[in-house]
Amino acid sequence: MNETRNDIVLTGVTDIHILKKDYGYSFRAGMGRSIPLSDVTNFEWRIEPGFAAPITHLYMGTESGDMDEYALHARFGAPCTVRISNPDARCYLYIGPDAD
Repeated sequence: MNETRNDIVLTGVTDIHILKKDYGYSFRAGMGRSIPLSDVTNFEWRIEPGFAAPITHLYMGTESGDMDEYALHARFGAPCTVRISNPDARCYLYIGPDAD
């Protein structure tokens, strides 16, 4: 079974990188390993109720203007826990406080 069909929980996340690739998208948190998301066509971010996850830096676009190189980079002001779930073409990113 493709691991991206299951929930993946990442802790201590301070930044997220989503890159457009030939096969679809690639997701990476910080300097961790890249997770291929070949069936994903869109992303939905959900912040846990009551959790204020400050985004201190947000970049969307391409340096070249070529949409084949599209990137999204988000940096948080505090470590977060991110749960990735992609049961279909939509990838859900659930963002909450980091476990103490």
